[in-house]
Amino acid sequence: MYDYDPIGNRQSYTEGAAPPTTYTTNNVNKYPSTADPAESFLYDKDGNLIEDGDLLYSWDFENRLESVVPKSPGPGDVLLMFEYDYEMRRVRKVAYPWHDALGDWSTTPSRDIRFVYDGWNLLLELDGRDLTDGSGGGPDGQPDNTVIRKYTWGLDLSGTLQAAGGIGGLLAVEDANATPMNPADDLRYLYLYDANGNVGQLTDLTDGSVDAKYEYDPYGNAMSDPADAGTSGPYADANPIRFSTKYVDEAASHIDYGYRRLVANPGRWLSRDPLQEADGPNVYLFAHNAPILHVDPIGLKTGKGKYADCGCVGWKVVKISSSILYGANDTLSEDTKLASDIYEQCCVWIFGGGRKIVWNQQLTESIIGKDLTLALHAFKAPPTKEEKALTSEQSVTDNFLYVYYVKQLDFPAIGASYSFSQISRPPAPAAVVATRSALPRYRQVLAHEMGHVLLDGVDHHSDPANLMARGDVNAGKGLLEESQCDKIRKSPLVR
Repeated sequence: MYDYDPIGNRQSYTEGAAPPTTYTTNNVNKYPSTADPAESFLYDKDGNLIEDGDLLYSWDFENRLESVVPKSPGPGDVLLMFEYDYEMRRVRKVAYPWHDALGDWSTTPSRDIRFVYDGWNLLLELDGRDLTDGSGGGPDGQPDNTVIRKYTWGLDLSGTLQAAGGIGGLLAVEDANATPMNPADDLRYLYLYDANGNVGQLTDLTDGSVDAKYEYDPYGNAMSDPADAGTSGPYADANPIRFSTKYVDEAASHIDYGYRRLVANPGRWLSRDPLQEADGPNVYLFAHNAPILHVDPIGLKTGKGKYADCGCVGWKVVKISSSILYGANDTLSEDTKLASDIYEQCCVWIFGGGRKIVWNQQLTESIIGKDLTLALHAFKAPPTKEEKALTSEQSVTDNFLYVYYVKQLDFPAIGASYSFSQISRPPAPAAVVATRSALPRYRQVLAHEMGHVLLDGVDHHSDPANLMARGDVNAGKGLLEESQCDKIRKSPLVR
């Protein structure tokens, strides 16, 4: 039985007649500690977990998990290290065993797994070690990259190949059985699922025997030990794809969803949501605390109903520069969320964050020219800090959309809005926005101007319901054509 506070933090968990596990929550929805069992947790300034009762974690500058190491290592323990590609997919996992005689980690990995994907679906696991045992691979001094496992995929819970992140869509695995040059002893299994896309059984393709079976609680905790072959089957421990059709890191008991890792106990993410509060105010919640009803395809946002309702194949993200004024005034954060809601029809999500910059006339002129500055002074006195803000150009990096933003102006002689886009400032395009007010009919100006940049200068659309229509766009519609979505997803700013 689970008990939660109003924002979704778990307060207690009770199983059977055992004493309840209770959770302490701080003001930013982190768990500093639990009781029964007693455990404490530490986080870095970005909200990533860096220490729990058993493990230490390190993170890279993009808040991706870099390593997991036991606090008190002993025989059988491993140090795990991870690498990622440009789409945030994990492409390498290296395990270094504990050397008890030396009292340190071995410098020779016991495993070096390379991952090959189609979108977010895992196709191959390769052995990245340089083996000299005649197992067949690359020349000495180079990774052998022999195949460990091959995966075959079909339609996931959404009825497409990947709109639900592949959940429920894995059909079969071919395991080299540690002898990649001897296909005669390869293992071949079919996956069977429950209604939520969790792997329930694996059946041997040769004789139909059930060689792995799993049961889970709602958050992915195994109800029986996969290492117990007598209970769970001879292949249960070796198979890494389990709850929610996601990869389990057995040494750390984490489930890899792509952008984030789920910790089955206590049933929440290791790190904050990269989309910030786009999926709700509590950035650590998994599937809105209702994983029987919802899924989270790749660790970013919960799908509605039993699967994600996005019709595109795959999921993309626009990262706004860290210097954007997210929440700098009463409406900017809401406008950004509205932009994200509009671009969801293309399976593209908008997120960013930053700090507030006070009004600066010289900075204004250097960014958007004297015309707008004169317009501001012609129609209104110099704005207050609360009314006006502009981003600085600090910390701008490649492949970020950065936005110079002037908000809540009063342009009686101009009318609805005063906005610019396609300002050419390297290294990436920028959208400059100045809107008249927070009235609903003007709320999607930010999304509209971003569209000019993401669509690489598309002309204004004739359909008034389209996001890119000029002038009085129908508030709340913000429609995009399929061809526009396709172009947006191919933008270099979209990852």
